[in-house]
Amino acid sequence: MAGSCSPEVLNVKKFLAIALLLFVGQAVAGPVAPDGKTEVQVDYPAHQQFHNIGGTDGAGLCVFCSGEFMAGWQNVRQLKGWVQWMHKTHRGGGWPAKVDKMIAEYCATKNAPIPDYIQYEGSDVEVLDLALKTGRMAAVTYGPDHMVDLIHFDQNYGCFLDNNHPGKFIWMTRADAIRKMKAGGRKYWMWTLLAPPPPPVPHNGTRTSITPSELTPYSETEEMPAGYVWAPHDTDPGWVGLLKNGRQIGAYHYSNGIYRPIESDGSWGLPAQPPAPAPKRKEVTGCLRERLAAVERYTLSGREVSKDEAIKAITGKNLEDDTKKKRLTIIGTPDEVKMVLEDLKKPIFDGVRDSVLVQDYQPSDWAVAEAGFFVMGSPTIYLQAANGKVEHRQDVYYGPAALVSLIRKPDPNYDPKKDPDLATSPMPKFPEIDKDTGSVIGTLLSLLGVTAYAARRREDA
Repeated sequence: MAGSCSPEVLNVKKFLAIALLLFVGQAVAGPVAPDGKTEVQVDYPAHQQFHNIGGTDGAGLCVFCSGEFMAGWQNVRQLKGWVQWMHKTHRGGGWPAKVDKMIAEYCATKNAPIPDYIQYEGSDVEVLDLALKTGRMAAVTYGPDHMVDLIHFDQNYGCFLDNNHPGKFIWMTRADAIRKMKAGGRKYWMWTLLAPPPPPVPHNGTRTSITPSELTPYSETEEMPAGYVWAPHDTDPGWVGLLKNGRQIGAYHYSNGIYRPIESDGSWGLPAQPPAPAPKRKEVTGCLRERLAAVERYTLSGREVSKDEAIKAITGKNLEDDTKKKRLTIIGTPDEVKMVLEDLKKPIFDGVRDSVLVQDYQPSDWAVAEAGFFVMGSPTIYLQAANGKVEHRQDVYYGPAALVSLIRKPDPNYDPKKDPDLATSPMPKFPEIDKDTGSVIGTLLSLLGVTAYAARRREDA
């Protein structure tokens, strides 16, 4: 679609209605579970998603689409553009060893470090519980030959983000989600990046709930009016332009069902119902279950390890329950951010470095620009409580000593008067001994003393 551009689209939470379409034990809905109150754990914006495509042989790249969605959510920049690179240079289809190989190759092309990630093949879902509890996304097998992203997994529900249907939330019960991942068998395959999720939306003590818009996704039909044609975008397969008699009059985004017309002055209009039905996308899969290990297997960034190592020890970054840690977020230009990140490696931060989750962004990144963060500092630095409450914000960097003092702030509930002092504590009371027992013990101690004295005299002689 030469000359076309992609208009800014609405966040999925702002346009998907909470109406539930129930079928075969699952629901395709918005960011709230079928119970009407459980919010999705990972709400990845629709405009950051794209439709699954094939490799050089046409076979699907669902494994790698799922990975790039994770990278977008968890700010792993070295995997940005991974799917388009695969589309142009490699055959489709994916399995664990190929993920290791393709991550290493792609990072090498960018002269970037390989990110930390876990892969698991087996039947245990503990690592999924932990990944989603800590706000991370996980790529999982889905049916016989597909891989999608798991974006919610608790004791009641599972929710999937399918790269063949971007922007839609597929809810089902936890039991049905596990069956879907195992495809009727006993095992599944998952992998997840260990980078932390984006910081919570900042607030000053109270949070305002977001009401979904009344705008609903466009319902596709079959027949096209005369003179109308959908033309694919040159570089982004998620967009199609609507041409009327050869001239573009609007654009439609597959991931969220939003159509925006081109106004007479060339600007993009407000979301509207398109004058022609949107084209249907062909579903593409490419997860090769036959390449999975015959036995349970954990790997860390390509190295086979035990379950304990996989969960607790990977180059100092554990997939641990870090949901109560504070969030330190640096927003600025690459040079401004680099200066702070380099300082965070210095010894002055020893002892406090692991008490916070650190993420860095450029001012235009969706995770901060669309969440209400102030992004005009040089750089802007946020310190938030785990629930998102802003404890501190500064728009100039004052150096490592000042930053350490902010992270290591005194506990307001600490009272020095309540500290125990063992040196001045009264001596413990020993149990009382009756007179007869005391006499016996005294006699025995005296005999022991005489015996020891006699032995020393013999040694001196």
